Amino acid sequence: VLGGILYIFGYFCFTFMYRPLKAESLYRAGYNLIAQELYAQSETNFNKALTYKVKKKWFFKYGRAYREKRQYERAAVMYEQLVKRFKFDKEGALEYAHMEADDLADYERAAEIVRRFILDYHINDKDAMLYLGDIYLEWATEKDASKFPLARARYSDLVETNKVKSKSLFYLSRMLRYY
Repeated sequence: VLGGILYIFGYFCFTFMYRPLKAESLYRAGYNLIAQELYAQSETNFNKALTYKVKKKWFFKYGRAYREKRQYERAAVMYEQLVKRFKFDKEGALEYAHMEADDLADYERAAEIVRRFILDYHINDKDAMLYLGDIYLEWATEKDASKFPLARARYSDLVETNKVKSKSLFYLSRMLRYY
């Protein structure tokens, strides 16, 4: 009986104390390595920490840190892992799309991210549709004028589906930006 109690106590201490604390220390150590520009070692620490406990906030922190250091491929890996591990997380996918559109000017990839990672799983999500319209508008302004009708279609869909006056005015302002 005493052995069983000790086993249960040890199991709970290992599962609910040691593993989370070890993961947290590995995440922090890897995050500090990003500031020192030791990117491969930071990824190694991150992957080790994942074996102990997966924490959503650290995917965001690492993705943002890599983005600040202009390590866009590493940031893309973090955002893709985040989106896939956490059931197509909308916030992570939007950050990923913002990185592709704003930092890299890869509008095609950004639109693909919004369509595949958000709208396929969160159908008619207002934020995603609005940002998709913004991507098309920016894409049409910068590179390919044939994308203007796609931007207008997204904005008009939002105006039609949101008949509440305060929300409709916000989406109408985007239509004005389009015009």
